[in-house]
This record gives sequence, C-alpha cells and structure tokens, in this order.
Amino acid sequence: MSASGGVVGSSADDDSSSVAFLWTPAHGMQTLNAGPMSGALAVNASEQTVGNDILGPFLWTPSQHVQNLNLLIPPQSGWVLSGVGGINRSGQIAATGQINGESHAALLTPTN
Repeated sequence: MSASGGVVGSSADDDSSSVAFLWTPAHGMQTLNAGPMSGALAVNASEQTVGNDILGPFLWTPSQHVQNLNLLIPPQSGWVLSGVGGINRSGQIAATGQINGESHAALLTPTN
C-alpha cells in the first residue's frame, strides 16, 4: 500500500490466470496489462508499480505503462534481473538477479 492509498496485487481473470492490478482512490481498479501470470508487488505514491510476470520483472507507470526491467538496464551491465521486491518514493527499485553467474540483490536507480 502506498502513502497515497494505492494497493497492488493480482487477481484471477476469466481464464483463472493471475493478472496484476493497481487500485487507487482516484481511479479504482486498473488491470496493468502485464504479461500472463502477473502480479504487482509494490507501489509508491506516484503510482509507479513493480511486479513480476512470466517474462520477468516489470515496472508500470501511468505514463509509460508496462516496461520489462531487463530492457531498462544497460545491456552491457551483465545483469539479468529475475525479480523485484519494492519501489520507494524516489523510484528506486529493489531487485534480484544474476551477474557473472551469481545471484545478487540490486538497487535500480532511475537516471531520468
């Protein structure tokens, strides 16, 4: 739950597949259109939402919608992200992934 009252999670669709959602006092229930088997895990006061789907970890924003986090990090970084755990008010994302064949925690900080 965010400071502005946003709540995230997953719910079953007509096919009994999980679908990520965001509920806010201003907009009500919104399906985030993440991939199949998706679930949203955390949201901040700006409604930036992170979660995981069958394609990996994602970031959803009101303006950019769903973005695969592995496509947002520099390709030459060597990281392959596998999950997310949270997002703070600055947009920093707590993630997990692999680099050089080893699993690690990561802090993703937006540059713009």
